[in-house]
Amino acid sequence: MFGMIIIFGLIILGLFLGIFLRKVNSIYLNRIITGIIWLLLFIMGIEVGSNPDVVNNLGKLGIDALLISLAASLGSIFTSYIMWRFIRKYERRVALIQPVGNSKKVSWREIRGSIIIMIFFILGCLMGYFGLLHINFESYPIDKYVLYLLMFFVGMSLGADSTFFIQLKTLNWRYAILPVSTVLGTLLGCFVLWFFLRTHTLPENLAVGSGLAYYSLSSILISDMIGPAIGTVALLANIFREIYALLFVPVVAKKFGPLSAISLAGATSYDTSLPVISQSVEKRYIIISIFHGAIIDLMVFILVPLFCSLA
Repeated sequence: MFGMIIIFGLIILGLFLGIFLRKVNSIYLNRIITGIIWLLLFIMGIEVGSNPDVVNNLGKLGIDALLISLAASLGSIFTSYIMWRFIRKYERRVALIQPVGNSKKVSWREIRGSIIIMIFFILGCLMGYFGLLHINFESYPIDKYVLYLLMFFVGMSLGADSTFFIQLKTLNWRYAILPVSTVLGTLLGCFVLWFFLRTHTLPENLAVGSGLAYYSLSSILISDMIGPAIGTVALLANIFREIYALLFVPVVAKKFGPLSAISLAGATSYDTSLPVISQSVEKRYIIISIFHGAIIDLMVFILVPLFCSLA
């Protein structure tokens, strides 16, 4: 909770500073944000590669985690896309927005960005795995400080955008139900996977999926309440979901709309994935992304113990 307050505070601080520095070219801010994203992914790779629980369980448990994370992510994209279509139809009917003519064709820019992010992450994993760069994240939480810096520049980019507050006025309050759509889609995806591949029980699948990319909390809760094997699956599955968001948010936003991109990020839509989201959707959706992540964060505390108790 304290970390959430710090993130919100840094975004607001950056927002006000951006307002006073609106003459700054937004291209420079976007380049700084992109560079910090690459650094964050590199550090995240080191953390994953040097974690023996992750590395030593990339066999069967890794495949289980991959399937659950894919099912949960696709389910949330699907339900949020349906929600997006209904809201867009309403907005057009009451003339709240004009129909957009942007092509849904994915450009090389989105693909190139995802490839570069993957390269930095893999490089970090290799450095961590072979011990070429060791960081004690408990004593020196560098990843947290880099994330805080990133949030400050995201806020600054919003404040520097003269259209941001104008776009906020057109925001539909119906977008506030996006966290519900994300949760329902995630649970639907996990149920469909369980229906076809009954590797784990349904409550176990739902418990893992309910981590919603909050891998640290969900894996600890599941390990304590169900067992270390499922806890490891939860750790891997929710790490995978965060990686999906960092890699594919630009593509998902282009093909399925901003709500699906935010939904894919799960609990990380207000912190780790927010910079990528801010570069992929209209600025008015950033507030929805922050709200969505904060609510999802709280829902993890409820949903994971609930399904663990059923298991």
